[in-house]
Amino acid sequence: MLSIKSNLIGLSNWQKEILSNLFEKTIVATDWHFGRNGDSVQANQDNLDFCDWFIEEGKTWGADSVMLLGDFFDNRHRIQLGTLDFALKALERLAAAFPKVYTIVGNHDLLYRHKRDVSSMAIAKHIPN
Repeated sequence: MLSIKSNLIGLSNWQKEILSNLFEKTIVATDWHFGRNGDSVQANQDNLDFCDWFIEEGKTWGADSVMLLGDFFDNRHRIQLGTLDFALKALERLAAAFPKVYTIVGNHDLLYRHKRDVSSMAIAKHIPN
């Protein structure tokens, strides 16, 4: 596991301490694409199984936060209800397992290509962390 401390050249000691404590034990994932393959139940279940493995690995490595770096969903124009259910289960499992979950929306998560005012990740706003 790489340490962020080695990449903080030019920062003051207190800035290094804040940043190293914030991101020292973070696990990162991207491009889950819930709803891929035409909202395939098997593909969505594969994602949920990956989520369980991801949580287990994160715990094994001592992670205390998660970063999801976009494209959590596959289709920017619609989300089938079954897909939504799988995705919510994954987000709720991540939130239950880690005190901090950060998300960055990807192009597949945004309704419009050139605006960021409508995002599928709004479904997670009920999750406190």
